[in-house]
Amino acid sequence: MRDFGDEPVDEAAMRRAAGVALAVSDAPVRFGWLRDPARRRAYLDAIGAEHEPPELVVVLGDGSPGAAAAVQALLVALAAEGLGAHWTAAATAAGIDVPPGLLPLGSVAVGIPAEPLRPLPPDDPAAGLLEW
Repeated sequence: MRDFGDEPVDEAAMRRAAGVALAVSDAPVRFGWLRDPARRRAYLDAIGAEHEPPELVVVLGDGSPGAAAAVQALLVALAAEGLGAHWTAAATAAGIDVPPGLLPLGSVAVGIPAEPLRPLPPDDPAAGLLEW
């Protein structure tokens, strides 16, 4: 999901999605919501992003595998709220206040989808499901 409309993102929906995502991981993970447009633009410039999403969440963690579960949960929770989201592994500490012991792991662009969300048809399990 990379095409977002111009509508503002509901703040309560963002908070609910973050709360759900933080509940699934016991790894030290934090979500940094870059709300200030100037800081968001500076961050996006620093990672070489071409487009500016309506909202941006920087994922911070210690590099442990549990952070991946939190990111996955955030993407699912945002979709459940009717929001579009896109993960990118590009990250920097420039312009953000990273708590000690954490590193920027990537970011999630968030917005109202330009087109309605619709379920993807499943792939053929034979293409990637190994059974022993």
